[in-house]
Amino acid sequence: MYRGLSSDQFCWISLPAPSVSLMRGLADVFGIHELIVEDAVIGEQRPKVEHYDDQLLLVARTLEQPDNTQETGSGPRMQTGEVLVVVGDSFVLSIDHRRPRGRDQRTGGRRVLPLR
Repeated sequence: MYRGLSSDQFCWISLPAPSVSLMRGLADVFGIHELIVEDAVIGEQRPKVEHYDDQLLLVARTLEQPDNTQETGSGPRMQTGEVLVVVGDSFVLSIDHRRPRGRDQRTGGRRVLPLR
């Protein structure tokens, strides 16, 4: 457990898509299960809720309309993404895979779906 917290406190950390080294560091500090670390780094998981020892992993799909959306004949284009939330006894970790990581500048590497 993180030494800077007393037993009645918790820490909430929110990150864009993390690197392997950052997730391994957080896993060492908070005792995050290895399979959660893998899902958090790789991203593109199916929506799910899983229980690992004393931790809970929630993966949810997101849908957003970018600010610079151009309307086409089929309607505005929407972008999909993913949010992972890990809940432990003394921490919450939220990971946002909606933000681009050096991928396609137009869509951030995300799938773009037309609205009908």
